[in-house]
Amino acid sequence: MGEFEEVIRSLADLAGEEIVDFRDEHHRWHLYQRVINSERADLRDVLYQVIGWEEDDALALTVVLHVLEQVPEVERHAWVDRLRTSESHQYASARSFDIGMLESILQGAVSENALQALQERSDWLQLRLARRSESADVLDELANSGRTKRIKRLAAERLDKLELESILQGAVSENALQALQERSDWLQLRLARRSESADVLDELANSGRTKRIKRLAAERLAKLES
Repeated sequence: MGEFEEVIRSLADLAGEEIVDFRDEHHRWHLYQRVINSERADLRDVLYQVIGWEEDDALALTVVLHVLEQVPEVERHAWVDRLRTSESHQYASARSFDIGMLESILQGAVSENALQALQERSDWLQLRLARRSESADVLDELANSGRTKRIKRLAAERLDKLELESILQGAVSENALQALQERSDWLQLRLARRSESADVLDELANSGRTKRIKRLAAERLAKLES
């Protein structure tokens, strides 16, 4: 039994899996998936050894990319170093950096430098921030400068939802009112129907994007004032 087969068999035994043909990358990927999804530290330790022997570079890279999202920052470099080709190593290093940046921004570290750097980062990072960020600055940046139409759309939609929640909770500044003029029909329509703020409704009644929004805002404003 070769060393690669031996470590694969050891991993399969520890995971309680039967691997029919260790030479088949599909069988190996099934085993790797089970290990990754289990999030068991003992299995991940053995997987770390296995990946150094993995003969399929694309498969090894796929495994490492999944694991990088599970392990703490201090362990990521070691996993990247298990990859044997410079191309895979470079790709995984960039992903590791993106994961760190994602974690930092989601924790509230949004500097001007971070916003500028975000313009050059990967679709992977921008897409996850468009879906998960709570920062209006980040979402506005992605809505305007995202790398794809999908990223721009998701960021704009999330920004609208966050602004809706904020305004309905009473956060109505002069800047918010001015920005409202440029926001989407979706946001303006929901505010016209639900806002309790006379300032917001007055703004929409006069400057709403459609006749319907203006009418609904004016009607709701009249009810609040009656």
